Amino acid sequence: MGRWVRWTGCGIVMAAALVGAGCGRTSQEVVLQAWRPPMKWAPNSQVVEDNQAKSRKLLVSPPGQDGIVLYGPYVVLNRGIYEATYRLKLMAGAGRADQIGFVDVYATAPDGTGRLRASRTFTGSQGSGDGFMDLTLRFETDGQEKLEFRVGVRPGATVAADEIRVGPPPQGRR
Repeated sequence: MGRWVRWTGCGIVMAAALVGAGCGRTSQEVVLQAWRPPMKWAPNSQVVEDNQAKSRKLLVSPPGQDGIVLYGPYVVLNRGIYEATYRLKLMAGAGRADQIGFVDVYATAPDGTGRLRASRTFTGSQGSGDGFMDLTLRFETDGQEKLEFRVGVRPGATVAADEIRVGPPPQGRR
């Protein structure tokens, strides 16, 4: 059993390492720092200092990794539509036009069956001048699934994860 978060009305019950931001009538958001539990990461990943990172630290994928490098925290959200925004930095592979990685939201039902709720690939050419990119996925949950937010890479790419913001979509985009 992992640690779970459940949005309840205006309050957010959080696992110890989660940071809640905002709890007005129209927005609730949780920020998952990639380098801090309850997130989990691939063996040989490194935490490095980076002054451009929101928390001043990044989780860097191991060289030559192929597959999932960051996942967790198996949270249960109230039934509804949400957005997850992944803030990533390209460390190697920037400028490449081919797919170098992916982000997704994976859901596990109470009976143990799993399925992708949302997924998106990215290329090395999507980063900004500082190498950072924000990738947003919209997904729906039934309020019973354990959700994990994952980042994967392909060989030859090195990706650093800063944070993942999860919350309802902004009011104008619901």
